[in-house]
Amino acid sequence: MRLVVLMTGRPVHSARRYANAPCVLDLDVARPGTLYQQWSDVLDVLSEYNSRDEVLLKYLTIYHVIENFMFKLPIVGLERQQIGRMFSIREFRRLYQKVEMAELDALKQLFGVVFQMSALQGVTFRRRRLADLAKD
Repeated sequence: MRLVVLMTGRPVHSARRYANAPCVLDLDVARPGTLYQQWSDVLDVLSEYNSRDEVLLKYLTIYHVIENFMFKLPIVGLERQQIGRMFSIREFRRLYQKVEMAELDALKQLFGVVFQMSALQGVTFRRRRLADLAKD
Protein backbone atom coordinates (compact mmCIF):
# COMPACT_ATOMS: atom_id res chain seq x y z
CA MET A 1 0.00 0.00 0.00
CA ARG A 2 2.82 2.45 0.87
CA LEU A 3 4.44 1.77 -2.49
CA VAL A 4 1.24 2.65 -4.31
CA VAL A 5 0.93 5.91 -2.37
CA LEU A 6 4.57 6.78 -3.11
CA MET A 7 4.07 5.99 -6.79
CA THR A 8 1.34 8.61 -6.92
CA GLY A 9 3.77 11.27 -5.68
CA ARG A 10 2.46 11.59 -2.14
CA PRO A 11 4.44 11.06 1.07
CA VAL A 12 3.79 8.22 3.49
CA HIS A 13 5.26 9.97 6.50
CA SER A 14 5.25 13.43 7.99
CA ALA A 15 8.50 15.36 7.72
CA ARG A 16 10.43 16.10 10.89
CA ARG A 17 10.61 19.82 11.53
CA TYR A 18 13.50 21.73 13.05
CA ALA A 19 12.86 25.41 13.65
CA ASN A 20 15.62 26.30 16.13
CA ALA A 21 17.70 29.32 15.15
CA PRO A 22 21.43 28.78 14.54
CA CYS A 23 23.58 28.96 17.67
CA VAL A 24 26.24 31.59 17.00
CA LEU A 25 28.79 31.87 19.79
CA ASP A 26 30.15 35.33 18.98
CA LEU A 27 27.72 37.67 17.22
CA ASP A 28 30.32 40.45 17.34
CA VAL A 29 32.52 38.66 14.82
CA ALA A 30 30.59 40.25 11.91
CA ARG A 31 31.95 43.71 11.19
CA PRO A 32 29.57 46.39 9.85
CA GLY A 33 30.89 47.89 6.64
CA THR A 34 32.80 44.76 5.64
CA LEU A 35 31.46 43.60 2.27
CA TYR A 36 32.31 39.86 2.55
CA GLN A 37 32.17 39.46 -1.27
CA GLN A 38 34.13 36.20 -1.18
CA TRP A 39 31.43 34.79 1.10
CA SER A 40 28.51 35.67 -1.19
CA ASP A 41 27.71 32.10 -2.26
CA VAL A 42 28.00 30.80 1.30
CA LEU A 43 25.74 33.56 2.62
CA ASP A 44 23.10 32.62 0.04
CA VAL A 45 23.25 28.98 1.12
CA LEU A 46 23.02 29.98 4.80
CA SER A 47 19.95 32.02 3.92
CA GLU A 48 18.45 28.89 2.35
CA TYR A 49 19.30 26.99 5.55
CA ASN A 50 17.41 29.60 7.61
CA SER A 51 14.39 29.37 5.30
CA ARG A 52 14.06 25.59 5.59
CA ASP A 53 12.44 23.70 8.42
CA GLU A 54 12.70 20.03 7.41
CA VAL A 55 15.60 18.28 9.17
CA LEU A 56 16.95 16.52 6.08
CA LEU A 57 16.87 19.69 3.96
CA LYS A 58 18.60 21.66 6.73
CA TYR A 59 21.28 18.97 7.02
CA LEU A 60 21.90 18.87 3.27
CA THR A 61 22.01 22.66 3.09
CA ILE A 62 24.50 23.08 5.94
CA TYR A 63 26.60 20.25 4.50
CA HIS A 64 26.78 22.28 1.28
CA VAL A 65 28.41 25.09 3.31
CA ILE A 66 30.84 22.66 4.98
CA GLU A 67 31.71 21.15 1.60
CA ASN A 68 32.39 24.63 0.23
CA PHE A 69 34.92 25.33 2.98
CA MET A 70 36.32 21.82 2.77
CA PHE A 71 37.50 22.44 -0.79
CA LYS A 72 38.36 26.12 -0.36
CA LEU A 73 40.78 25.32 2.48
CA PRO A 74 43.58 24.02 0.22
CA ILE A 75 43.03 26.91 -2.22
CA VAL A 76 43.37 29.48 0.55
CA GLY A 77 46.45 27.66 1.85
CA LEU A 78 48.11 27.86 -1.56
CA GLU A 79 47.17 31.52 -1.95
CA ARG A 80 48.71 32.36 1.44
CA GLN A 81 51.90 30.52 0.54
CA GLN A 82 52.21 32.57 -2.65
CA ILE A 83 51.81 35.94 -0.89
CA GLY A 84 50.37 37.58 -4.02
CA ARG A 85 52.74 35.90 -6.52
CA MET A 86 51.43 34.11 -9.62
CA PHE A 87 50.75 30.36 -9.33
CA SER A 88 52.95 28.02 -11.35
CA ILE A 89 51.65 24.93 -13.15
CA ARG A 90 53.37 22.78 -10.50
CA GLU A 91 51.48 24.63 -7.76
CA PHE A 92 48.17 24.16 -9.58
CA ARG A 93 48.89 20.43 -9.86
CA ARG A 94 49.63 20.27 -6.14
CA LEU A 95 46.41 22.15 -5.47
CA TYR A 96 44.37 19.73 -7.59
CA GLN A 97 45.93 16.79 -5.72
CA LYS A 98 44.88 18.31 -2.41
CA VAL A 99 41.35 19.01 -3.63
CA GLU A 100 40.95 15.53 -5.13
CA MET A 101 41.50 13.83 -1.76
CA ALA A 102 38.77 11.60 -0.36
CA GLU A 103 35.82 13.45 1.12
CA LEU A 104 36.32 12.03 4.61
CA ASP A 105 39.99 13.07 4.60
CA ALA A 106 39.01 16.57 3.42
CA LEU A 107 36.43 16.81 6.22
CA LYS A 108 38.97 15.71 8.82
CA GLN A 109 41.45 18.29 7.55
CA LEU A 110 38.81 21.06 7.63
CA PHE A 111 37.64 20.24 11.15
CA GLY A 112 41.25 19.91 12.31
CA VAL A 113 41.79 23.51 11.24
CA VAL A 114 38.42 24.79 12.49
CA PHE A 115 38.79 23.20 15.94
CA GLN A 116 42.03 25.16 16.43
CA MET A 117 40.29 28.47 15.65
CA SER A 118 38.95 30.83 18.29
CA ALA A 119 35.26 30.30 19.06
CA LEU A 120 35.22 32.94 21.76
CA GLN A 121 37.92 35.18 23.17
CA GLY A 122 40.58 32.76 24.43
CA VAL A 123 38.53 29.59 23.76
CA THR A 124 39.07 27.35 20.73
CA PHE A 125 36.24 25.41 19.11
CA ARG A 126 37.90 22.20 20.40
CA ARG A 127 37.87 23.41 24.01
CA ARG A 128 34.31 24.68 23.59
CA ARG A 129 33.18 21.30 22.20
CA LEU A 130 34.88 19.38 25.00
CA ALA A 131 33.18 21.63 27.55
CA ASP A 132 29.81 20.97 25.86
CA LEU A 133 30.43 17.21 25.94
CA ALA A 134 31.32 17.35 29.63
CA LYS A 135 27.92 18.94 30.35
CA ASP A 136 26.01 16.08 28.70
